[in-house]
Order: sequence, then structure tokens, then C-alpha cells
Amino acid sequence: MDDLVRRKRVAFGAYAEPLQKKEKIKSNTFKIALVASDCLLLGLQPVLVHLSKNKSGKFSFNPISVNLMTEVCKVIFAITVLLCLGTGRPGPPMYRSVRSFIADARHNWLLALPAGLYAINNYLKFAMQLYFRPTTTKMLGNLKIFTIAILMRTVMHRRFSVIQYEALFLLVAGITINQLQSCGNKGEQIPG
Repeated sequence: MDDLVRRKRVAFGAYAEPLQKKEKIKSNTFKIALVASDCLLLGLQPVLVHLSKNKSGKFSFNPISVNLMTEVCKVIFAITVLLCLGTGRPGPPMYRSVRSFIADARHNWLLALPAGLYAINNYLKFAMQLYFRPTTTKMLGNLKIFTIAILMRTVMHRRFSVIQYEALFLLVAGITINQLQSCGNKGEQIPG
């Protein structure tokens, strides 16, 4: 009897294998598309912000209001997704119970601090566009990797491999070379 069950599993497993391969290919394709679109949008951000300046090198709008509207849209999107899809926890959906919505809000209130810091970071990145070229802004934005590495080494006592130290060195060297090129010419044009 066990032999018969084993043969059936093998037979049905043969049909399931191509389906699993197709699902894996779909999953990998989706992940690659997500990473590629993220890289494209992150790379285009400083260029598009730079192109939104007027002829005098300033914005024709208030950067703080743009960031505020962006953050409000993010909050509306997050609440809509939470209401439609839920949190994955058992119990009544959030859109049916005010009590469950309040319980989830209390559970996630600590996320307000990182969200606020992220909003400030977005504003600073936007404001940097006033004073630097897009390439310089992108390079200076990459200094956060170096800052995180220093914090991880000093606060969390994390050890890095030789390759990770070499990558950090190349990052800092690239930023330095980029800044030296702008210092050799006439430098950055600061509006105002």
C-alpha cells in the first residue's frame, strides 16, 4: 500500500513540477521588475526635481508644501490599503469595526517617529536640489550608506569584511572625486 501511495505522489509530483517552475519564474520576474523600476525612479528623482526649477534656479512652488502633499498622499494610500486588505490578523476587518481600527492604530503608533524622520529626510533631499547639481545630490545622498556603516560599527559593534570596507572606501573616494571636479571649475552655483 505504501508503495502505491509513493508512486501516486511521484506521478502527481511530475505534473506539479512545471507549475512550480512557472510560479518561480513569475516570482523572479516580478522581483527583477520591482528592483529595476526602483532603480529607475530613484535615478530619475534628482533629474526631474532639477528640471522643475525655473530659469533663475529656484522652484516656482514651495518645496515644503510639495513634501507635505506627498506625505499626505502616502498616508491616504496606506490607510486605504489597510482598510481594503487588512492587517492579516484574525478578527473582524478594520473597515467593519472601529474598535479593531483603534487597536491596530495603538499597536503601530511607534511607527510615527520613523515616518516623521523619513518625511524630514525627503524634504532635505528636495532642498539639496536648490544648491547642488543632480549628480552631486545623488552622490551626497549615498553618504547615508557610509553613515549607517559607521553607526553599525560604533553602536552595534558589527564587524565588516574586507570587501565591505573596500566598498565603503570606493564610495567615499567617488564622492570626493565628484566634489573635487566641481571645486576645480567654478564650483557649484548657489542661488540667492
